[in-house]
Amino acid sequence: MAQSPSTLPVYAPEDQRLLASVALASEKEISGALQAADGTRQVLASESPKVRSARLKWIAKAIQGKADSFAQIICDEAGNA
Repeated sequence: MAQSPSTLPVYAPEDQRLLASVALASEKEISGALQAADGTRQVLASESPKVRSARLKWIAKAIQGKADSFAQIICDEAGNA
């Protein structure tokens, strides 16, 4: 995985193998992301509870579908692979 000044390598504590290279955001990128999130919050607030519920259920299903992958990543990062 390539590393640039805007990325940070993540190593497994158990054997020091490279797990990933994660992005590091600039202040401008963070500010933009926060503004986008606030805009989305306002849109969601205008939707009915039924629509918001459907969105959250879709997100939960997507997360559950990747549960094993997430668990493996957490174990690798903690050194409990």
